[in-house]
Amino acid sequence: MALVALAILVLLGLLIIATSYSHDEKRSAPGYRPAKVPRPTKIKEDNMKLELKVTPKDLIPEVYFHGETYADKAELEQLDNVQKMIDEAYLMILGLYLDTKDRHEDSAKQLHAKAEKMLDQFKEPD
Repeated sequence: MALVALAILVLLGLLIIATSYSHDEKRSAPGYRPAKVPRPTKIKEDNMKLELKVTPKDLIPEVYFHGETYADKAELEQLDNVQKMIDEAYLMILGLYLDTKDRHEDSAKQLHAKAEKMLDQFKEPD
């Protein structure tokens, strides 16, 4: 019986702690910017499909210099996220480049040429 009472007290304590936590603390942090959410631009009623027009700017986080240590540290983390996205894009393009190498189909040649041109953008200038 004492064990049940203790468990109830622990659960009540956890409930009080969970409900007293301020969920908006992050919003008051310096450098905080709410995430941009793409809005639907065209809705089709074909089997309940929703189409969103998403641009690269919607997907890539913006990075700014604030001149304030805490805010710039957050921007450095954002820059790490951008680096991960660039690495992933590079690997996808490289995979396409290698898959279409030495292929004779016209579409494969077009894809290969486009991928090669894109990979050249990653090279360091002479």
